Amino acid sequence: MAKPKTCPTKQRQRQVLPPPSLSPMSDAAIRHQDLLSPYGEAMDLLAEFECIEHTSDAVDMDAIKRLYDRLQLAAQKMMVALGDLGDRRCGDLLKAHQQFDRHTTPLFHPALSLPEHPILVSLKEIHAEMAPFVGHKAAHLAAIGNTLNLPVPQGFVLTASAFDDFMTENELPGMIDAYLRDLSPEHPVLVDERCEAIRRLILDAPVPLKIEGAIQDKLNQWQADQGQPVLTAVRSSAIGEDTEVSFAGQFATLLNVPARSVLNAYKEVLASKYNSGAVLYRMRCGLDDRTTPMAVIIMAMVAAQASGVVYTRNPSQPEQTDLQISAIRGLGEYLMSGDSAPYAIGVCRRTGRITPHHTAHQSHWITALPHGGTRLEPLAPEDQKLPPIDNVSARCLADWGERLEQYFGSPQDVEWAIDSARHLHLLQSRSLGLDAPPPSKAADVLPLESLPVLHIGGRNACSGIVTGRLYHAGSALSETIPADSILVIPKAGPEYASTVARVRGVIATKGSAASHLASVAREFGVPMIVDTGRATDQWIQGQWVTLYADKATVYAGRIPTSVGRPSQSLSDPFESPPRRRLRALSNRITHSHHDPSDGQPQSDNDLTVHDLLKQAHAFALETLLSRRTETGDPIQVIRWTGANVATDFTRQTLSAPPTASAGHQFLQAFWSGLSWSHRKPATDRRLIIDGYAFIADASLYVTMPFERQTSMLDVCQPSGHAPHHIRLRVVGGTGPYYHRCLRTRFLAEVLDELGFALHINGSLLEASAVAGDWAHCREFLHHAGRLLSYCRKIDPMLVGPWVLQDLRATFMSTGAPRPPATGDLPSSFRPLCGHWRQATLNRRSVVVQDGAAVADTPMPPLKQLAGNRRGAYQTFLKQLYRDHFFPLAIATAPPVNEGQIELTFNLLTGCQACAGGLAFGYRDPGHCFLFGLDAHHKCIILYEFIHGRRFKRLRKRYPVDRDRWHDLRLRLSGLSLQVHINGVPVMAYTADRPLGGQVGMWARADTVAVFDRLSIMSGTRQDIAF
Repeated sequence: MAKPKTCPTKQRQRQVLPPPSLSPMSDAAIRHQDLLSPYGEAMDLLAEFECIEHTSDAVDMDAIKRLYDRLQLAAQKMMVALGDLGDRRCGDLLKAHQQFDRHTTPLFHPALSLPEHPILVSLKEIHAEMAPFVGHKAAHLAAIGNTLNLPVPQGFVLTASAFDDFMTENELPGMIDAYLRDLSPEHPVLVDERCEAIRRLILDAPVPLKIEGAIQDKLNQWQADQGQPVLTAVRSSAIGEDTEVSFAGQFATLLNVPARSVLNAYKEVLASKYNSGAVLYRMRCGLDDRTTPMAVIIMAMVAAQASGVVYTRNPSQPEQTDLQISAIRGLGEYLMSGDSAPYAIGVCRRTGRITPHHTAHQSHWITALPHGGTRLEPLAPEDQKLPPIDNVSARCLADWGERLEQYFGSPQDVEWAIDSARHLHLLQSRSLGLDAPPPSKAADVLPLESLPVLHIGGRNACSGIVTGRLYHAGSALSETIPADSILVIPKAGPEYASTVARVRGVIATKGSAASHLASVAREFGVPMIVDTGRATDQWIQGQWVTLYADKATVYAGRIPTSVGRPSQSLSDPFESPPRRRLRALSNRITHSHHDPSDGQPQSDNDLTVHDLLKQAHAFALETLLSRRTETGDPIQVIRWTGANVATDFTRQTLSAPPTASAGHQFLQAFWSGLSWSHRKPATDRRLIIDGYAFIADASLYVTMPFERQTSMLDVCQPSGHAPHHIRLRVVGGTGPYYHRCLRTRFLAEVLDELGFALHINGSLLEASAVAGDWAHCREFLHHAGRLLSYCRKIDPMLVGPWVLQDLRATFMSTGAPRPPATGDLPSSFRPLCGHWRQATLNRRSVVVQDGAAVADTPMPPLKQLAGNRRGAYQTFLKQLYRDHFFPLAIATAPPVNEGQIELTFNLLTGCQACAGGLAFGYRDPGHCFLFGLDAHHKCIILYEFIHGRRFKRLRKRYPVDRDRWHDLRLRLSGLSLQVHINGVPVMAYTADRPLGGQVGMWARADTVAVFDRLSIMSGTRQDIAF
């Protein structure tokens, strides 16, 4: 049957298409909805889970838990319905399901503290292994004093166990859970109201006697030792604080607290865990409330005459080795809050030479009062122009900073203070997390000369170039801040931290690059400048500007978004603690480890939710088939399977008499497309599929696997003269997620052109159509069958989104899918995905992965997709392309188990990414290793793909330049990998599985890379791939 050029049904019925979920159902779907509806709901939930896993948005573990609970309920309903059919295997499934739930639920709420942990521990008693219940801030402070013997104030920690006791004895956890339930970062005003209620609960609660007694005993001992009243600093040390997420400035710090007020100060710090800004920050970082209990440090107060921070690397220019010291007079609160600009100097790491960077005029300072409390006071005129720190102290701090960097193994952000006796004290040390790239030299050639300069001045706090619209923030918690905003704020205060992740850039009238807000901006990779002065008051709300943070310059107007270079987040969003938890959950939920048709035994411990659903679905279909003659059910159930499916199908259906039911006619029309061939006459085709059909008088329900996904077709005519309703669902699947989503996008484009209404959720597709008469219904069913058959051949052609248009055009013209052009690539390797071509460079044949040529391939809008979903779906696909598209070409040489691989390549450019290198250990598209260089993030990286999921195994900062040749050599031996770059050893790695397999080349997203030579040496054999 040839397809006419225009589908009449599409023309007549477009305006009356119901949403797929509201379409009438077949008799089978209605009669067996206890089985089929939970399966459909569960597959929808699995698709939603996969969408969350593969996008870089913040992970809300509470929302994930609610999603998991709904999924578990749907699975249980399906298994119970299987038992209602009399299938005794439901008991085994329910038992496996319960066992699975017991092992999986603890992943949502990992144990953080144990009952035997003390509620109070001295800093002198703390060691590194105690960080999970004293917090990293306290553990680092203890290491500074106990291991490095550097001066820190004496103190003790009220641990996470004390926090648990406080909350439990006051019966607060249940009430707090109720207040936090269903909160969203998109509604910060509601968050503010709920958080204020929680804070009031904590502040009104009494401190348990056990905790009060422990605190009082310690303070009495201090007072006896020093012979005078005790003054303290009470600071947060939340579990998770100062790790991959800093929580900089989000929790309370109370300074110069007298002994009589320590209990109230302790409650203030506990309550600050639920400051609205801290809760919003936690949500945007994807952290669970239960994973961040609050430990509290109580330490001797340093009445600072000067204070500040040491950055052992410049966060804005991390390739420079000078240490950066920021200093002000008085307590450091004035600096961290963004109220004061510091005196800033650099100290040369090699020579100790001191270079002034910024001389600030400080008119006020915060002092510690003799009997407790602090006060903002005018600074004496003769002190206002004097440096707050002398050269001797600066060099001492620089030396300590280097020791801290060496001990903790990464660049550090160190807080310090000088007391009235001119003694230095260290108050905190945390990682700067410098994985961001240094300012790009290519930024100097950006097309900025055509834009008028709006402002020059201020200091760079986080590098980058972004375009956006000015937004003067009247409130940090506004729900109306557009996502394309550049935030303009009066000072770099921590109250804006929860807003930073929602905007493109930040401009602060007052403040410092050493402020807590600047730390948060660097954490989220948001370009920021500070200390710009009052010129920002005259800027127009909503005006388009370009912020070039590296040069502290603001231009009027905008440059193309493809040219702008935002800063890179200090951490990989897919490697945050919540993301690792989500990946562990996903490996137990969405991935499929077991094929119920392979006959192989499977341990209950290995089964996932997806496996259990597949088994329950397969058992249900088998049971319905076996009972069709026992129950007198008017719905006929047939099955076709194996290589002789065409003969089997003909015997069961096409031999029906001319008066066959409408259900049989529906199936014959669908089969005519499924078995259709573009060749005339059709050759003998051996269809190898496994399907079930439920046939009633006026309806049809078909389910069959196709290319790792499951297709379900539901057709019905509710009454004799009513329109025919057709619904097609494609769900589930295995293999690389981006590849599955590309296949779904192709299906959607064809069905959209045929006139089907669409619902898409990641790799899940649901489409529905209404046919006014039998001719149109037959045509729809024929095209649906032909489309599913066509999809069985296109996987090798899905090398990228740019091929979809040709594949769609070929299908609509009733042709066979054609492999994409490969540009005369060498026969020594095969491209699996990406835009690979052969070229000539200096009379040598090279291979180019040209991501730029296809990066902006337009995707036509899906007219039949709900209007409010079109933009979100397009954004989703663009994010997947950026984060999960890895062009890959594999050499046809034999696998390498022991040997050496060498590659010469050049990373030329790329907007969304600029990375590439060697693939090895390749077994199939879902299982391989990728090692390479990343010029975008200035690092070397090792990934492992397992069942299509990417796992970062190693990442190390490395000076990778664009448009420079690199020689990469990998030596494989069993589980061991050794890496040399340009002849220098840079990394060694031991894997959990053998590294052997085929080898090849890879790149990422829109990278343009040139590969000059790939050689493979294994034993005495050497293969030159090209």
